[in-house]
Amino acid sequence: FEEWKKKDPVEKFGKWLAKEGFLTEQGKTRMIEEIRSAIDAAAKQAEESPFAPGEDAPTEVYSSGVRS
Repeated sequence: FEEWKKKDPVEKFGKWLAKEGFLTEQGKTRMIEEIRSAIDAAAKQAEESPFAPGEDAPTEVYSSGVRS
């Protein structure tokens, strides 16, 4: 697992952004907080939303333009 962590493209890109001056530690922290907040809000909305009717399950699986 440790070997693959070294190859993580997200981590590598973050390090490159920091090295080039595009991302500060403060900016990284703020971005992570915003992402976590958005994920938490989406999860809360999903948990509080009613389930769709069962007959809707096969519709709009791939896109709204697909006809069955």
